[in-house]
Amino acid sequence: MRQTNRFFRHFIPRNLFQNLAIVRQQAVRFEKFFAKTHNER
Repeated sequence: MRQTNRFFRHFIPRNLFQNLAIVRQQAVRFEKFFAKTHNER
């Protein structure tokens, strides 16, 4: 159990941070795209 706990402690935070980074990048892309389309109209 200790080994699995260690594994989860190391694995999950990294995964969460990666997911947060990906979501942030997508949000920035969407904002830029939306601003472009909004300005063109």
